[in-house]
Formats: sequence, structure tokens, C-alpha cells
Amino acid sequence: MTDYLKSAFRNLGRKRVRTALTVLGIAIGVASVILVADISQSGIGAITDEMESL
Repeated sequence: MTDYLKSAFRNLGRKRVRTALTVLGIAIGVASVILVADISQSGIGAITDEMESL
């Protein structure tokens, strides 16, 4: 198991551009999910407020 981890980290160091692009893609994906969840929650709040005002 430790050999696999050593190999994985060694390859991360060798392929820096690929690693950076992968990390960037994951960060953009996580930010997108958080943004969509936040927008949907604010939309639900706006609809609830509108319904209560009727």
C-alpha cells in the first residue's frame, strides 16, 4: 500500500500541469455546486416570503 502512495505522490510531482488542472477542475466543480445550492435556497426564500405576504 505504501508503495502505491509513494508512486502516486511521485507522479503528482512529475505531472505538475495535469495535477494543477485537475485541482482547478475540482475547485470549479465544488464552487459550482455550492453556488447552485445557494441560488436555489435564496429562490425558495423569496418564494416563501412572497407567499406569506399574500
